[in-house]
Amino acid sequence: MNSPNFTRRQVLRLAIPALGGAFLDDKLLAKPAALDRPLFSFGLLGDPQYADVDPAGSRHYRASLGKLKACIARLNQEDLEFVVTVGDIIDRDFASIAPIMKVYESLKAEHRSVLGNHDFSVNNQFKAKVPAALGMNARYLSDTRKGWRFIRLDGTELADYAHPQGSPRYKETQQNLQTLRASGGEQTRSCSHGIGDQQMAWLRRELEDSAAQGQRALIFNHFPAMRKGTPVRSWNSRELVTLLEEHKHTAAYFNGHHHAGRYHAHEGIHYLNVKGMVETAKDTAYAIVRAYPDRLEIHGFGTEPTRDLKIR
Repeated sequence: MNSPNFTRRQVLRLAIPALGGAFLDDKLLAKPAALDRPLFSFGLLGDPQYADVDPAGSRHYRASLGKLKACIARLNQEDLEFVVTVGDIIDRDFASIAPIMKVYESLKAEHRSVLGNHDFSVNNQFKAKVPAALGMNARYLSDTRKGWRFIRLDGTELADYAHPQGSPRYKETQQNLQTLRASGGEQTRSCSHGIGDQQMAWLRRELEDSAAQGQRALIFNHFPAMRKGTPVRSWNSRELVTLLEEHKHTAAYFNGHHHAGRYHAHEGIHYLNVKGMVETAKDTAYAIVRAYPDRLEIHGFGTEPTRDLKIR
């Protein structure tokens, strides 16, 4: 005799009453649609480093305009909440900002910048103008959409190159550097970067508030913050990582700076260093991130790998 073939729905109708259910709503029988449909999607890229100069080694600065145009044409085919560039939009010179920001204007979605070290490779009189020129009304920002908190950090805050010489903030970075050298910090070069106490306190408040509201958090910064595996961390990245890992609703940390890219997971947080778009003559590098209740799907283009990152 052949065994009867029961459908999943029939099995559940038989089993659930035996478990004490008085009735069975058809919604419980259906496959959770939320797991198949993203909550939202956004574009992600790093280090275009545009400048109207000839290539140097593997970096093709002038080619980044064409790569970015092709990237945006593809991103415009998607329904995206926003697009984030995790720093180094330009390589040098304040005059480089206008041409590449003109390309970003063709995006259908909102563009969000994160400050990188090369963005401040401009003459001293232009340094204070860089954030506004990149479309930022503050150096670090956050907002909430669809139950998620999106936090953009300023990893250049403690770097002397990111502030006009002679300004109060520049003098503060010099004092901080002296303290760092005296304490034997990890990186004591004059361009050592990091996040200041005020921003760190702000980040803690953002994480506590998002946790209290039942939101997940995504973090964006230019510099890596992994516990291991990269020599280009900010000098206080261990403090930053410790703070992030204290908050279990932090899902991922996205950054650029290290053009070769890198991935690491620790304490339930995915640390993804995206590859640099400026690298190679023709290959591009960017991604579309699709967020689901249980995972982040990273759909990579060009040299950027595709990944499926499970989240808590």
